Amino acid sequence: MTDDTTTRRMHPRTDLVELDDRYELRLDAPGADPQAMDLAYEKGTLEVSLPKADRSQASAGTDGARPAWFLRSSFGDLIAAEDVEARYERGVLVVVLPKARARQARRIDVSLN
Repeated sequence: MTDDTTTRRMHPRTDLVELDDRYELRLDAPGADPQAMDLAYEKGTLEVSLPKADRSQASAGTDGARPAWFLRSSFGDLIAAEDVEARYERGVLVVVLPKARARQARRIDVSLN
């Protein structure tokens, strides 16, 4: 039996889906304010922060706040950083991470001095 006055931590369900041209990270975040979400992609690392949010269905005797949640995930050079996008639809945050094009080896000519 749980005590309704205890603080519950939010652990949203996360799914990472690989498609032909991109990865999609999906985080269940019902009731979250999309304007308050903080997302950044830098040096091959995605950071997602969901701040505290009010819950209209909070139990009596609780503060009604959802604890902050943070995710950090490294993708290295697999992602085209300039094309990363995010959208919030029906309580799910979807982060679209386009795959970087494979780097082609280039031939280096040797000059004679």
